[in-house]
Amino acid sequence: MAIASRSEENLRAAAAELAREGFDVLLKSMIARRAGSIVNIIGTGGKVASATHLPGGAANAALMLVRRAWPTHGAVKAFA
Repeated sequence: MAIASRSEENLRAAAAELAREGFDVLLKSMIARRAGSIVNIIGTGGKVASATHLPGGAANAALMLVRRAWPTHGAVKAFA
């Protein structure tokens, strides 16, 4: 496996920061409007371990955790 160059690492960090900022803007906008929907399309691979589906299963499991963590973050309460 090749090691990422410094420019690739910087690009990944910038993309991750942009995604976080974009999500924050989206969430704040939905809270301000007191309306909005986020649809999660998640496979069942996050619930059942499979050696052939490790990356996808890990991503699905992470999305499932995010979905469950939202109420404690305040997103659901903001619309109530």
